[in-house]
Amino acid sequence: RAVVSGREQIRLTRRFTLETAHTAPDGGGGFVTRWYALGTLWAAMQGQSGREVTGQAGSLSQMRVQIIVRAAPYNASNRPKPGQRFRDANQYFHINAVTEYDSEGRYLICLGSEEVVV
Repeated sequence: RAVVSGREQIRLTRRFTLETAHTAPDGGGGFVTRWYALGTLWAAMQGQSGREVTGQAGSLSQMRVQIIVRAAPYNASNRPKPGQRFRDANQYFHINAVTEYDSEGRYLICLGSEEVVV
């Protein structure tokens, strides 16, 4: 899928599942987070930078990404929001911020990150 935006050509070639988190009591005094699919979006993705960080599980490889998708109205279930994530098979990209990509409001850019245990 190729889309021309001004002089720049955007290729929406990756199929992501948009997911949202729900936290519920686990019955033992704690909480469990479950992810639920909201729908499928075609996207273009570009890696920005990466680094190694130390997390609770040990060393993590953290990569910042930009993901471009078609725009959707505010409050639409298929409009990405911070706190949600994109899933592609076994890859998960957490969404940190969302804004309009172009002045016509046809696309959104989602700034996010992927963390992988090293």
